[in-house]
This record gives sequence, structure tokens and C-alpha cells, in this order.
Amino acid sequence: MTNSKPNNTNDVKPNINLNAELRLEDYITSVPASEKTTKELSSSIAKQREAFRSKLAMRLTKIFGFSLGASFLLILITSIHPNAKQAETKDLILAVITPQVTLLSFALGFYFGSNKES
Repeated sequence: MTNSKPNNTNDVKPNINLNAELRLEDYITSVPASEKTTKELSSSIAKQREAFRSKLAMRLTKIFGFSLGASFLLILITSIHPNAKQAETKDLILAVITPQVTLLSFALGFYFGSNKES
């Protein structure tokens, strides 16, 4: 009878599927993770998550600011132009700004709520 397992654990190549979810076990196969490694990994993930949340909140705020500025410009143009249809302009502004306020409020509430827990 022959042993199909290699004698040296360093010879084992992990079978990594790049189209699936990556797991820590795919990379560290022969050594169990220590408590220090686990804490460092958790800390690194938390920092990356915080950086992503921060970027998302800033980008949404910038998009909202741009939309608000464009709305004021549209109001200015509508008030100066004699043939402008004010009702359509009002409806357009409401259709653009209202969903953005809701999205921005939710995102910033989630962002600052998660900062409070940390």
C-alpha cells in the first residue's frame, strides 16, 4: 500500500478557485492562525472597511453638492428666462433632489452610526 499524502506539508499546493470567495484557509494551510495574527487581520479589515465607508460618504456628499448647485443654477436660469416653464423646472428639481437627500441621509447615518460603535 502506498501513501498518497506527501510527507512534507510544504509540498502541498492549495487548490484556489479565483472565481469563488477567497478564504484564509486557502493561503495558510499548514499553520493555524495565532491570536495575534487574527487580531491583526481583524484590525486590517476594520481599517479597510472604515476607509471605504469614508470614501463612499464623501463621494455621495460631493454628488449631492453638485446636484444642489446645478439646481440653484437651473432656478436662476428659469427666473431670468421669460419663456421658461417654472412648473416643469420645479418638478425636475424635486425628482432629482428628493431621492438624493434620502440616500445621503441613510449613508451618512450608517457611517456615523458605525463610527459611534467603534
